[in-house]
Amino acid sequence: MVKSRRRIKKRQVIKVSVNTFTRILALFYLLSATLCFAQNDEDYLILNEFLASTKIVSKVDTIYLRPTNQNSFSIGVVESERYKEEHPCAPENMELDYGFISIQRDSVVDQILNEQEYDYLLAQKANSEWDFSKINVSNVFRYANNRKKRGVEIISVGKPVYTRDKKAALVSISYYTRSGIMVFRKINGQWQGNKIIAPLLIQPKVQLWKE
Repeated sequence: MVKSRRRIKKRQVIKVSVNTFTRILALFYLLSATLCFAQNDEDYLILNEFLASTKIVSKVDTIYLRPTNQNSFSIGVVESERYKEEHPCAPENMELDYGFISIQRDSVVDQILNEQEYDYLLAQKANSEWDFSKINVSNVFRYANNRKKRGVEIISVGKPVYTRDKKAALVSISYYTRSGIMVFRKINGQWQGNKIIAPLLIQPKVQLWKE
């Protein structure tokens, strides 16, 4: 009788231990996934590269950056491309519902927007704020209102959406008068802006940036 009670108690201890381990393991995976898609150093390498290039191309010394870095536009492009692949008979102009012009596919875009990447890309939806202490480009300031400032560039930059191998990323860019998705590629350890895809229409049906 005593041995039987000991066996039952031992089984209960083992069962509790297994349940506890399972919960800890689940919590670990959840935390890992959260940290994986949280802001990281790669985000700021891309952001700083883009800001530095913008100052050169736009010939401006000062940039005002909106603090919000939501990437809903990038996610919308991914959703649209996935839907078109899964529904070949979808209307050709369905991109208008997302507010952008049809994407011109090529080998670079195909490496990012494909069946193997869609779930991973869509899991990276984010809506947070940039940490301005990690911006190492001079004369980049937080933009705090909606008034256009003369002689400066006002920009919104979404959190990058990465491929599984972390060698390419989609970044939503919004200037005062134009917007689109920029493809970044990691070449020899350095992030470089590759091309603009999905240019935004003048009067989009989606709102990219909410103050």
